[in-house]
Amino acid sequence: MSRGGQNKAPLQIEHVSLIHIPHSLMVNSMSRLSYSIEHIGLSASDTEALAQWYVETLGGEICFQNDDTPPAVFVELPGGLILEIYPCAVSDSMVQNNSLQGFRHLALQVDSIADAKAELEAKGIEFPDDTRHAGGGGTVLFFKDLEGNLIHFVERPDGSQFALDRP
Repeated sequence: MSRGGQNKAPLQIEHVSLIHIPHSLMVNSMSRLSYSIEHIGLSASDTEALAQWYVETLGGEICFQNDDTPPAVFVELPGGLILEIYPCAVSDSMVQNNSLQGFRHLALQVDSIADAKAELEAKGIEFPDDTRHAGGGGTVLFFKDLEGNLIHFVERPDGSQFALDRP
């Protein structure tokens, strides 16, 4: 139940955009392999607290937790993306630097950045910057999870090669 006693639909994350290679850039290949994202690994200094943040903030559901101490926790976000949150060996304050080598942010496609931002602001999430242009068209808005990992919403225009309704 939201403030004011009105029920609100949970935040709908419709698509996770990590890497898209346009068909025209693919090399003619004999490979018959097909890839889809099964889960994304996210190391954490406090796995249970970070998993709970994804449940409470983004509407995820814990779908598996092992018996280790600390545990590894799998959280499924609306839209089907699964995060494996597992204990880190070393914490790094540079986790928020989007220019470091390796996977640097999680892009969550939404229909409306304004609506998604309003919902998360009501939960206390801060957005340090304004929206900006997204590579491939549209806009992005960055924020951080409980441990400082970068996440951004992305809103694509109709007809974008990254839009959910692309052929």
